[in-house]
Amino acid sequence: MWKFDNAETFFSKKKNIYLLYGIVSICILLLAFAGCSPKEKTESISTSPPDGQILEKKLERILSNIQGVGKVRVAVTYETGPETVPAVNSHGDSDSVVTLGSGSSAKVAATKEISPRVRGVIVVAEGAKSKSVRADILSAVGALSGAPPYSIAVFPLK
Repeated sequence: MWKFDNAETFFSKKKNIYLLYGIVSICILLLAFAGCSPKEKTESISTSPPDGQILEKKLERILSNIQGVGKVRVAVTYETGPETVPAVNSHGDSDSVVTLGSGSSAKVAATKEISPRVRGVIVVAEGAKSKSVRADILSAVGALSGAPPYSIAVFPLK
């Protein structure tokens, strides 16, 4: 292997200094690229319909039971999609996300799910020609969806 009596004789040779520069350069490159590995995507697999379809069906079912409304169709748009807040395990100065399971079947544990905010609602109903029915529809949609009245549009069904 290498024989040297002390560090001064080792560093006095040019080839040893180049070797040291090479080793330090490789270490710096490895450290730089260690943080650049692609992150594992977390996907949520859901067999139930998206929240938007659930709210639309619920609104259609409720509105069709209001006197004078008749047949009804509803469309809901959202500002963002649903958000999941992951559970975090704190250890002193570091935090880590809690996962359930291991390997490729690991899932991120959630502390809560935040439903998306409703951007707008369109209601098309048979009885929407009547002002009182239209007012009832606006009131019901606002109460159930949390959408402000200016973002709810009601039209008569053709």
